[in-house]
Amino acid sequence: PPDPSAPPPPPPAIPAPKLVFYTSTPADSDWLVPPIYTPRGVRFICYTDNPNLSARGWEICSIDPSLRSLPPNLTNRLHKFFPWDFLPPHEWSLYIDGNVRILGDPRFLLDNVVNSDFQ
Repeated sequence: PPDPSAPPPPPPAIPAPKLVFYTSTPADSDWLVPPIYTPRGVRFICYTDNPNLSARGWEICSIDPSLRSLPPNLTNRLHKFFPWDFLPPHEWSLYIDGNVRILGDPRFLLDNVVNSDFQ
């Protein structure tokens, strides 16, 4: 178990504004679970066609009307596989299902990937 008297870990090397977590919940296809920890500058964006959907920590964005005639699973996959067509400018993005809860600082995940030997 971690030592409670140990100092907290240093902040990750990746600046927060470069990171976007996103999901797509057309036709209420998923629950939208609020993240436990939302570091300042890390954006959590949810694309939905439900105007009443809300969850603390998530920015709610309306699905483009041109996509609303598509089946929900295809709309979801368009957002998942082509984020550059929908997301605001960013350096890193990660799709997560809306029912996944972020428990810790997600920048550590990115920091580990960027600084690993895996390429």
